[in-house]
Amino acid sequence: MLALTSNLVQGGTFLLFPLLIIPFQQTFGWSRAEISGGYSISYVLMGAFALFAGRLADRSGARILMSVGAAIGCLSLLTLTTISSVWEFYVVWGIGIGAVMGLTLNEVPFTAIANWFIRSRGRALAIFSGVGGLSTPVLVPLIGLGIAHWGWRPTVGAIGLAYGLVMLPAFAIVIRRRPEDIGQHPDGAPVAHVPVSTDRVTGSGLAFAAALRTPSFWLLTVAASLSNLAFGLVGTHMVAYLIGRGYSGVIAASIVGLVGLVSLPARVLLSLGTERFGGRRLLALAFFAEGVGIALLIGSRNTILLVLFVLVFGIYYGSVGPLRAATIGDEFGRRAFGSIAAAAAFPTYVAIALGALIAGWLFDLLRTYESTFWVACAACLVGGLMVALMPHRAGSGTATPPQPAASAV
Repeated sequence: MLALTSNLVQGGTFLLFPLLIIPFQQTFGWSRAEISGGYSISYVLMGAFALFAGRLADRSGARILMSVGAAIGCLSLLTLTTISSVWEFYVVWGIGIGAVMGLTLNEVPFTAIANWFIRSRGRALAIFSGVGGLSTPVLVPLIGLGIAHWGWRPTVGAIGLAYGLVMLPAFAIVIRRRPEDIGQHPDGAPVAHVPVSTDRVTGSGLAFAAALRTPSFWLLTVAASLSNLAFGLVGTHMVAYLIGRGYSGVIAASIVGLVGLVSLPARVLLSLGTERFGGRRLLALAFFAEGVGIALLIGSRNTILLVLFVLVFGIYYGSVGPLRAATIGDEFGRRAFGSIAAAAAFPTYVAIALGALIAGWLFDLLRTYESTFWVACAACLVGGLMVALMPHRAGSGTATPPQPAASAV
């Protein structure tokens, strides 16, 4: 269920924004820096909400948080169709969509997955990221087509209604906190059939404060921040960049959709690979792929390089979230997973906010994205090296339960 609804969560938030840059310029005459400002505010507030939501998810589960997020999303997207000034956009997108992302994306659903799966965590993340990855190849082209044919206001309004009519009841009815709450054990084994220690019930692993004292936490956080800075610099302006290269808005959205399509097998295979190789090495690979993909995008003046960009960038696209979750689970366990993941994520959201704002400002100043994109490429490669060389914490990881049954979040 989380995998299916994540498509709509993404389609109404960060995947929607790049498709609105050119329509907002045409409708309101705003600069790209002004438009990027709303996106930047949303990511800073996403990090703030995630800090709060991560700790609550550890204590009370994801159900209420994600239901509230869906309700806010419905109201925010419907209100977005009525805006007429930049300050209204900052309030509706910056605060409203920022709250939606903080309550429904990444840390909260990943906490639910970490609580329900230990032995099969890689498979659960593969399903979540693989099915959730359909949002880019399916929803992005459809939204782009809707904007081209009916305008951005009706299209955004339709997404808002879907938040209220589909996501809100789905989250409220289906999601549960921990398997122990309904007489189950992680990975599906009944508690009565598995001897479980008190520590296992509450969740094995490091406490939040202890995790903050480890070098692994800070290396992972800085590396992920560099990657998100790069995505803020490039990803949020990719459609506008391609339109500037002479592609139509629908074609540009379709190219992004192709990146998402290529990412589907990468998401699944890399997530499954965490059960054998751990998350750390594969996360480093994803960061390297991001950097190489950006370099190919800069040089994509011919079809061959554009195809190579789609193939290489697709390895990174969408896989970093589950790989970071797997790495955090490997290193710190599930005892305080939500709090640790949220604390590690907050600087990364600030980084993506700065990246989007800086890229818009530099474009308004230089009328080109290329220098900005090269900086993003270098940031990815440095982040990949940091994760690849990160020391594995002695005794990290969580013991696997003896029964490999399947379950559902």
